[in-house]
Amino acid sequence: MKNKIIHQKNVQTPRSYSSGRKLLGRNETYFLEKTKIDKDFNFSHDTIEKSELQKTGKIKTKKDKQAFIFDASFADDIQNIKRAAQLITLKDAAVVLAETGINSESIVFDSGSGSGGLAFFLAKHCKEVYSFDIKEEHLDVCKKNKEFLNINNVNFFNADVTNKEDIKKHTKELKCDLFTIDILQPENSIQTVREFLKIGGYLVFYTTQLNQAKDVTDVLDNSEDFSVLSIKEVLHREWDLHNKKCKPKETSGHTGFLLFARKVC
Repeated sequence: MKNKIIHQKNVQTPRSYSSGRKLLGRNETYFLEKTKIDKDFNFSHDTIEKSELQKTGKIKTKKDKQAFIFDASFADDIQNIKRAAQLITLKDAAVVLAETGINSESIVFDSGSGSGGLAFFLAKHCKEVYSFDIKEEHLDVCKKNKEFLNINNVNFFNADVTNKEDIKKHTKELKCDLFTIDILQPENSIQTVREFLKIGGYLVFYTTQLNQAKDVTDVLDNSEDFSVLSIKEVLHREWDLHNKKCKPKETSGHTGFLLFARKVC
């Protein structure tokens, strides 16, 4: 059994309902864990009976309003995992995937597990992920999220990426195709990355502050074996084309900087 999504489209406000004007594009979506499908679901001054939750497609609420129910996707599930630290957004994680081109044969090392968001996202596209964090409370949450998502190709370890011997205890002589770093002083991890990243492999730093990305850039620019490819800030903007409108919504704000580098020798 899978988690479920309950969706209502074109939800009317009291004002639009009383005026008789149909309001388009105002949707409400609810995430329902599979463990809660055996009882009534209460939401927004309405209820969906448990018998309706067993269906797929169109369903009715107790107030005779239409809703839809279907299986949650991985994108739904990952946005509902437990938080131990702030999650990397899907827009940033997608750029990591697109820029590095990892595939079903790729090995990924990830440091700064946090809640496991990036590790889980990359695990859907690669062979194996080895993720490291120095905080046990983070790793406890990651392991619970691993069970929640039912992902088996992610391994979490209590290890310090600034100490290459610490990483070696868990990975032995294994080399990776991609090494992602999300820690407070990312430049201190470069010596370890040098040890475990394959020649031609990608190194990606995710930082919230520009000065962190600058410090990393300065170190890599003065190294012989790494070349900085780009530093990106990913912004996106949604548009509203409903109800005779044609205008942008608010632009998504700053989440972080992505620094892409490659090991060249």
